[in-house]
Amino acid sequence: MEEPIAPRIDTLDESRYRDLIQKNMGLQGKILTVDLHIDTPWKFTKYGPFYLAEGAPYSKVSLPKMKDGRLDRAIFVVYLPDYVQDALGPRLTGLRVEGQLSWIGKGVPFALEGARLLGTVSRGSWRSSSLLSKPGLKYITLTHNKANVFADSSKDRPYHGGLSKLGAELIVEAENKGILIDLSHASDQTCECVLKVASRPVIASHSGCRAIVDHVRNLPDYLIEGIADTGGLIGVPFARSFVGPGKSNVIDHIEHLIKVVGVEHVAIGSDLDGAAIVDGVEDVSDWGSLVIDGLKERGFEHKYIIAIAGGNAARLLHLQ
Repeated sequence: MEEPIAPRIDTLDESRYRDLIQKNMGLQGKILTVDLHIDTPWKFTKYGPFYLAEGAPYSKVSLPKMKDGRLDRAIFVVYLPDYVQDALGPRLTGLRVEGQLSWIGKGVPFALEGARLLGTVSRGSWRSSSLLSKPGLKYITLTHNKANVFADSSKDRPYHGGLSKLGAELIVEAENKGILIDLSHASDQTCECVLKVASRPVIASHSGCRAIVDHVRNLPDYLIEGIADTGGLIGVPFARSFVGPGKSNVIDHIEHLIKVVGVEHVAIGSDLDGAAIVDGVEDVSDWGSLVIDGLKERGFEHKYIIAIAGGNAARLLHLQ
């Protein structure tokens, strides 16, 4: 028999969301919705310039589509695949990174996917990287699909036994600057090392549950618990290889997270424009039907939908 959701979900402290709800709910009962992980800046680099206000045929994200999908805020991710960085070298990679940042806009919330990027916009050291002081930088994903000087990746052979000495130093530097560390893509051992040294919340911006889909990019329950113990979040993706083929599978992962750690640690990190998406989602215009309507259909109360669809992310990332 399935374990009921209620025992963990009822631990939601509504007072933590009261101000946020009052600021962001109008007469229509609107809630502030947030997506922790959208890869659209990479489309800008790969295919050429386009305006977010208009979109492009090769991108699943535009401002009109976000409005149709009831998505208010998105953390746009600065990203270049490792093979592209290998081919370009640090200087040209840095120019591509600056181009993506220009596309995102000054002060707009963003993230870095792969700490390796820090070495491309610097004066010889990641510590001097101008990216660390860019307004709007909310989190740094330690690795992508290859290990780097900071940490091991879930899709590469181990080089450091998890986190390197430089990786530990980066965590201290990031925490001092109020930047979150993201464990999506990191190996299990890297996650374990980070959870031992972190003194502030950490997140997994776009990871599913390994208990449901046995994929190396998904998190086992003990790491889900470890992230929650820091006060962090797990963003559930729409990527079919991580969650399963259909829209209902995304809700399955949300329910499992709630059973393991409670609703206050659950968010959405769709991975739109970065992965093959579940059936029934054409683009970001389907965001609301999947998340908001999908949670309603599973019987979630409004206050819990507020938390999952944006309240948790807005609280931790200080979004308004």
